Amino acid sequence: MKNIVLFISISLLLTFGCKRKDKNTPDPIPEEIKITELTDPDFIQYIEVPGSEKIVFDSTLHAYLITLPASFTTDRINIKFKFYPGAFLTTGHSGESAEVVDFTFRSRAPLYFQISSAKEKLADYQIYVKHNGPLKGSISDQEDFQCDPDGNFSVPLEITSGLGTNPSSPDSKLELQAILKDEKTGMQILGTPFQAALYFNNVQPFVKSENLSVSLKYGDQVLTVAQNKKLTQLKVVVYQIGSFPLFTPLSAGQKVEIFGKGFTANKKYTLKIQNDFLDKPFVSNADFTEINKLSGTIPENLPIGSYSVGIFQNDTLVNGVIHTISKNEKEQAIGQIWTGVNDYPTSSQSFYVAKKISVQRGKSLFVNPFPAIWRMYEGFDPKKVLPDLQLKNAAQTATIKAAVKSDGSYGDASIRVYYGEYTAPISLAPGMYEARLVYADKSVSLPFWSKIEIK
Repeated sequence: MKNIVLFISISLLLTFGCKRKDKNTPDPIPEEIKITELTDPDFIQYIEVPGSEKIVFDSTLHAYLITLPASFTTDRINIKFKFYPGAFLTTGHSGESAEVVDFTFRSRAPLYFQISSAKEKLADYQIYVKHNGPLKGSISDQEDFQCDPDGNFSVPLEITSGLGTNPSSPDSKLELQAILKDEKTGMQILGTPFQAALYFNNVQPFVKSENLSVSLKYGDQVLTVAQNKKLTQLKVVVYQIGSFPLFTPLSAGQKVEIFGKGFTANKKYTLKIQNDFLDKPFVSNADFTEINKLSGTIPENLPIGSYSVGIFQNDTLVNGVIHTISKNEKEQAIGQIWTGVNDYPTSSQSFYVAKKISVQRGKSLFVNPFPAIWRMYEGFDPKKVLPDLQLKNAAQTATIKAAVKSDGSYGDASIRVYYGEYTAPISLAPGMYEARLVYADKSVSLPFWSKIEIK
């Protein structure tokens, strides 16, 4: 009996002691809410954009209007959100945290995003960007123009000033126009600016013209980016070799299908496989199958490596396609490297085409690892781990961290392919560099088929 009474007494003391302790514990101090002209109650306290000149919030349209000064030369802004307690971004965007969004704005549609409040209410917003500088830009391809068998061609474009989102504000009627003109005859057509390129269709009337120009028109500003160009039409093109070039290597001795357009039975076709590390290319024949397809065989004695697989019609190069060649299905390599910003690189027919790469110090290289890093039916993951990029020659080695990017358009938009953006260091000396990927476990990929020129 004494034990029971003692147990009850101790229990009561503990109960009252705990209650007294809870009573004496101070309540948490609520977060101070900062009300500004950029505030939307329950959702956003304010936003910050480093380098911006002015930010205005239109509460009626749920739109933020960001103005950048002429001195702002990059095509990306860093948007830092200060949310209300419990509010969060529901739409996936790249950024260093859940409160930061990286937005490549130039010639893009305004950024759409959605926020959920602590009360589980949703609000939609858009961000418009205006750039106050004069219209400036250039095309990186200095060669004459070539259109495909259907009469289409594109030129890579880099705009550095004077253009923000398209449109730059909710009430703006300005649109960037691209104009292809024969300066001799005055004939001209309009093209389509999209992301980092200009696209022109049905250009057959301009074939063999010898004085072509390409200009940009934005409001009353006109910028000529190409002059004295010729246009020729390709009769045959090659787009892809094999069925799954992002994920599966070719292997020595393998029979392959070559997909393209314009093949004919009365022409001779040859595979010429090469990279910057071979003394001479490996050569084998390809056979006509149908107008859009050839068949060929990868040479049996080809070493493991990253290659340009060039397809020749008679003695004329059609184009090369990048491929990793190895019997190891998990061989690590670099799938593709490109320089222009493109939200949907895998959708481009030129994505697999082998081209020599050059980049200015301080500018970006975009690198797609092989095998591709991908997820199905999944939103963007800004914390996806990507390998480092190593640029190396006899005098210098640089290892560069990736900014995570992705393309959600692959496989009818069911597959998201992750790739990296790597900034060529200012400290690199101009020259030719081997490119490899370095993984978290310190393993190193095969070198890219072509050395990278740093300017």
